[in-house]
Amino acid sequence: MIPLLLRNAGITGRIPVFEEKLDWIPVDIAAKSIVDLVITENRLSRVEVFHVSNPNSTITWKNYLDILEESAGMKFQRIELEQWLEKLEGGVTDGIYDEGNFMILNEYFKRYLNNTSTVRAMLDIVNTKSRTYILSKCPPLNEELVTLNIDWLRNTGNLSEIASPPTTTTEITSKKMTIS
Repeated sequence: MIPLLLRNAGITGRIPVFEEKLDWIPVDIAAKSIVDLVITENRLSRVEVFHVSNPNSTITWKNYLDILEESAGMKFQRIELEQWLEKLEGGVTDGIYDEGNFMILNEYFKRYLNNTSTVRAMLDIVNTKSRTYILSKCPPLNEELVTLNIDWLRNTGNLSEIASPPTTTTEITSKKMTIS
């Protein structure tokens, strides 16, 4: 979802703001935790579910955007989620970008807005932490990890442009992208 959101920001120069804690986990730690869970000998005879997320969630979406601007050099206009959705729908209608991929964002964030709960349910990772020590050693998401993530997004073509607010509709149209 985040690569789509950032590519949209690269096209429009706008990114939504909302309250959300990020519990992202480095992929190497997630993988080691999953392997550890799979090979553990103390399996119960019943089916178990393990959630793998960062137990040291300390960064918010707004903090993430700050890092994108300060460390990754991105420039974009932060706008409220409702306004961003309106502009997203308008951009699809005007043919600025591919309907299929960007409508994924539209549907996701409409559901987010329609959720009447003010707090997102956090994954319960107590059971997971009790079965794998690796997850307990997961570092909190910080500027260094976010910068690594941004570098990866750029290297894989998911963040090929530095977002900056467009000055005209023509400028937006000239940036039109189809994400495959």
